[in-house]
Amino acid sequence: MGMKRPVIHGFQKKSIFWKTFFMISIMSIATILIFGIFINQLMVSSQRSRIHDLSLMQLRQTSKDVEMRLDVLEESMEQTLWSNDFVTLMVNPVGRNSNVNYRVASALAGYASGNSLIHKAWFYVPALDEIYSSSGSYMSIDSSSERRSTMYYLENYEVNRAGSDECSRVVYCFGDRVIQAVDFCVPNFIGVLFFELDTDQLNLIVQENLDDGSAAIQVYDAQGNGILPAGSDKKLDLRVLSSYMTDSEDKKDAEYYLYTSDILGWHFVRNVDAESNSASWNSIMSLMLPFLLIYFIVSQVFSMYITSSVYRPISRLMQIADRSYRSGTVPAVSGDVHNEVDYLELIYTDTLDQNIQHHRLMEAVSNDLMEQLFRSLLTGKTLTMDYINRTMEGTGNRSLIAGRYIAMAGVMVTPEDREPTVVETGLYQRSVIGLISQIKDDSCELYPFYIEKDILVIICCFHGETSALQVKQTVKNFEDTLLAKTKTMPYQVIIGRGKVYNEITSLRHSYQEALADVRYRRYMESEENRNSSAGEFDRKYYEERAHQMAELAEKGSREEAMEMAGALVDEVMNCSKEKRLDYCEKILDALLEKIITGGGANTELKSMGLSHSSEELQQALAAGQLKTYMVNFCDKAIRAVQSGSKKNRYKYVNDAKEYIETHYSDGNLSLNHVSDAIGISAPYLSGLFNEVIKENFNSYLNSYRVKQAKQFLEETSQNIAEIGYKCGFNSAQSFSRVFKKYTGYTPGQYREWKKGQQS
Repeated sequence: MGMKRPVIHGFQKKSIFWKTFFMISIMSIATILIFGIFINQLMVSSQRSRIHDLSLMQLRQTSKDVEMRLDVLEESMEQTLWSNDFVTLMVNPVGRNSNVNYRVASALAGYASGNSLIHKAWFYVPALDEIYSSSGSYMSIDSSSERRSTMYYLENYEVNRAGSDECSRVVYCFGDRVIQAVDFCVPNFIGVLFFELDTDQLNLIVQENLDDGSAAIQVYDAQGNGILPAGSDKKLDLRVLSSYMTDSEDKKDAEYYLYTSDILGWHFVRNVDAESNSASWNSIMSLMLPFLLIYFIVSQVFSMYITSSVYRPISRLMQIADRSYRSGTVPAVSGDVHNEVDYLELIYTDTLDQNIQHHRLMEAVSNDLMEQLFRSLLTGKTLTMDYINRTMEGTGNRSLIAGRYIAMAGVMVTPEDREPTVVETGLYQRSVIGLISQIKDDSCELYPFYIEKDILVIICCFHGETSALQVKQTVKNFEDTLLAKTKTMPYQVIIGRGKVYNEITSLRHSYQEALADVRYRRYMESEENRNSSAGEFDRKYYEERAHQMAELAEKGSREEAMEMAGALVDEVMNCSKEKRLDYCEKILDALLEKIITGGGANTELKSMGLSHSSEELQQALAAGQLKTYMVNFCDKAIRAVQSGSKKNRYKYVNDAKEYIETHYSDGNLSLNHVSDAIGISAPYLSGLFNEVIKENFNSYLNSYRVKQAKQFLEETSQNIAEIGYKCGFNSAQSFSRVFKKYTGYTPGQYREWKKGQQS
């Protein structure tokens, strides 16, 4: 019972479209946030790294500026020490006079007043043990105010006074004073000049490279003592450097930048400005915001596009469902239908129910359609393959279009003393059809029907991958099963079989063969003749199986051949005792026939234990060892067949080589010519070359021609092109190319190389 078709647009509120769109939109927004955070962190980290590099660069530049100023002072101090008055005072202190003393004091005063970086200057002469000061005085060191600073230097920097022709500079801190001293050694220590640096002026030099608002730079000496006025009361703990960022270590949580001068040994320190990082974050966010907005808009557009693309099949199905039920009714819509998927599921379930009903209807008529098709084929009507294919597809038998087919014919024989009535005959025929329908086999489809009044036809359809041997075995088992089921019936059935065909249109031939077989068996209707006929068929069956086993062995499939032998022997062992010897002898004779036709001599058969007699089979049967005897014989026979096959393969290859040696000069010589000459197929000969000599035919032919060409080139003076022609090459270019491939030389190069070896 149906109801009015629901409006599809009623699903808008809970539509899959909007659910999908919102989910993709949420994913895109989450992507934007993650992407923005990641890019922001990346850019902040990059900018932070640049800020750190800039700060460290400023410290390096400041260090260089200080070093440069001190280098200038050092040059001035060296020039002063080399002046005549200073040299006279240091070298000949006894010969000094008041003028020299005055000029030295005046020079020191000039430095102190003429250079803002120099707060005070004094000169110490060890020979006089006197100090000359920029204040204009000169006195003994014990009386001088610079005694302590001078003695501190003399005691702590004695290493700088080693013998040398050069002056050496030392910058050291004495209390809150910064002093630069230059020794004069020629080569012995004879004097030292001191400049006390103005720390305020030095601080100006240090801070001059900083931007407004930047953290000030603190300077510490090698011992960690503050040098500049603002940091003179601080101490730098050199043992704890975890909070310092240097050129070699980038610590994210560092509080200070640290740069150490290699020349001065001073430490330049500056606070890390946290506000600059937050400022950079804000600036980056303001820079990224427009791009994030653009990305958001584009992502929403793409979300709508993707949603539309994903939803398109659902929309198409909804339209199809809408059109399908436009003039009819749809199944009742329950409260569980909330969106398009629920609605389509409801439609699908309803359609599936209709298809099941349709399928059941087709099953009911498919047997009739197939019976009609087979009747037309068996009676000789001309049917096109297109019609046959459409019929099989329509009845659900598409897999049987390309398969194997065999027809069986049967007649029903009733007791001679009583003629059945028409009703009884009809019942008997129906019972036979019923017995056949009870026989099931996954590899076969059976279609039984009566084509004439008393002729039963059974069409057996197998899939294409089923082997012919398996088809025959299945049909035989089916026949045995049917005969066994009819033994208790008031009638008997005689069955005949036709051959197996790969085309369905050939079923007529199989039916005619089966009909002839069943008529012959019906003629031989006595029990003795029927048993004799059945026995002859079984003997042929086992003989055919033995031939197939030998063919497998000949192809090199020893394991498959032995597997078939084991199955065949087991099958024989299940027969009655009086039939076992007969079937075993048929198998052994078939194997010996294959070995003899393969070239096996009597002496070889006896040496391999491949001779047998009926007495040996009877003895094995009596001893209960017939199965062992048969398996051992089959194993030896399979080995013999393989051995004979290998001999034939080597023989064919040798015959082909001999033919090539005789006809290699023929430019048209090919695989087909050689195979025709020795009596085998071209593909088989090609496979033998690959298997026996591990080389393909063309490669062997070319290598032999090159071999002959090499002999001509070595032993004769014939023209190279003529030699190529005589060796079977179709052109001089082909001769040169193939010859170089196999020798590495062109024919001309090879002849010259050989001449060089002979000389």
